[in-house]
Amino acid sequence: MHSGNAQYDLGPYHLGEHALRFDIDLQHVRWFDHFLNGVKNGIEKEALLDYYTLNTDKWRTADSFPVNPQPSKLFLDAKKQTLDWKPSKKTESSSYVYDPATPTPHLIDVSANELEFPNDYTQVEKRSDVISFTTSPLTTPMTITGWFKAIFYASSSAVDTDWVVRLTDVTPNGQSVNIVDGVLNAKFRNDLSTPDLMTPGTIYQFTVETQKTSIKLPIGHRLRLDIASAAENLVFPNSNTRAGADSIDGIKATQTIYTGESYPSHLLFNQEND
Repeated sequence: MHSGNAQYDLGPYHLGEHALRFDIDLQHVRWFDHFLNGVKNGIEKEALLDYYTLNTDKWRTADSFPVNPQPSKLFLDAKKQTLDWKPSKKTESSSYVYDPATPTPHLIDVSANELEFPNDYTQVEKRSDVISFTTSPLTTPMTITGWFKAIFYASSSAVDTDWVVRLTDVTPNGQSVNIVDGVLNAKFRNDLSTPDLMTPGTIYQFTVETQKTSIKLPIGHRLRLDIASAAENLVFPNSNTRAGADSIDGIKATQTIYTGESYPSHLLFNQEND
């Protein structure tokens, strides 16, 4: 949170009694003393990284991030709306219509200075402008530490649009609590400094990277990927026109996600051994 290191509870998450770092100000002073004032206090010999893993109530240390550089891969299946360890052979697709006049909501307003605040997205996922892909219930715990990359194949009936991806922790009681998300303006799919409008109906590969995280998903939980084209309260709605978000006059766009061996849409993430 903004003004973080002050609360044990964030939305539906109870972080645990060890979540707060009572030594954080001391760590700041030690760092400044060493690197600005030349004090030999040994901080440069300590681990480069301290991070907290949700659902473990543990702080961990490491010398690189992500801790495990070898990513895991889950494949999207448009027909079954699942995330699987192997891709389906048959090409499948799933579509939705994004209307800039009624954009998909982001549940915390960015003006509140809170990002990645956990909320239950089950009602948002019932909207017709969201596609969800979900794993089977976990039979063993899974700890994820690092970034997510959603790499998927998609087409649009528009020349420009947005892609919003959100990863959620689906609990046994049905809550779908956001972990991280990411947004990509489609015309910057190749280069963030060089816009390239789409040809309607053409299939492109898109890569959307999320913020970093560390979370342990317990047995019985599921990992879910939501794909939409808006995040109202986080970004301005894309008009689906050449003007992008810089126009108040928008058009509806039909968005189609493709999966299968010919279009191996997948999710990359880094697992950590406990």
